[in-house]
Amino acid sequence: GPPQTRPGLFVVGDPKQSIYAWRSADLAAYDGFARELVRAGGERGPLGLNFRSLQGVLDEVTRIVAPSMQAQEGLQPPYAPLVAARGHG
Repeated sequence: GPPQTRPGLFVVGDPKQSIYAWRSADLAAYDGFARELVRAGGERGPLGLNFRSLQGVLDEVTRIVAPSMQAQEGLQPPYAPLVAARGHG
C-alpha cells in the first residue's frame, strides 16, 4: 500500500556481533540491510549505552581496542565507544 498506510519498522542490530560467523552472522549482509533501510528513508543511529560495565572499564577498552579496530567493509565494523548507563541521564 501507500507509504503513509504502512506500519513503522524499528530494527536493532549490532555489527560487532557479526564476529559470530560460526553462527551464520554476516557483516556484509548486515551492512547491506542497513544501507537499504537508509536508502528507503530510514534513519541509522548508534548503539552506545552499556549496561554491564562502569565507565572506567569502558574507557580502558576504548584506549586499547580503538587504535587497532580498523573498519573494513563487510569484514570489520568501525570502532564505536560505549558509555556506561550508570549515571547516564
